[in-house]
Amino acid sequence: MISKENIRKGLDSGLISITSDQGGCCGICCRIGDYAFYFLDFDEDVLLEEF
Repeated sequence: MISKENIRKGLDSGLISITSDQGGCCGICCRIGDYAFYFLDFDEDVLLEEF
């Protein structure tokens, strides 16, 4: 089970990151290890710093 605490640990360790420059992503992406995803319906006016 993925918990908020596990996500925080992943962000702190660098395993999980929120980025705007992951290859193949459009806009802001969530990178987990070697994989990344993004949301098609994401509001394009939101900046990475605001996310």
